[in-house]
Amino acid sequence: EGGANVVNGKYEISCIPEIETGEVGKKYKIIVTDTCENFVEKEFEIYKQINRMIRNHCPESEIKNYLMEQYSLTDEQAVQEYEKVMRE
Repeated sequence: EGGANVVNGKYEISCIPEIETGEVGKKYKIIVTDTCENFVEKEFEIYKQINRMIRNHCPESEIKNYLMEQYSLTDEQAVQEYEKVMRE
């Protein structure tokens, strides 16, 4: 799921990927095409950052704040992702 916004000639790309991936990470590529067939693409990679934070004894609140800021999650979504990792 994803989308793009353009304001004053500047664009913002967003998507909701699977947050926790393998230790080596998972690559994503987003391609956005407008009605004039112009396009822009962005590649990024997500790693098991949550697991690293847990190993470094980061407090639960710090991990949840990281998830909300880094991935634009709501508090509820951050809690769900944190709990999913803790069950694994």
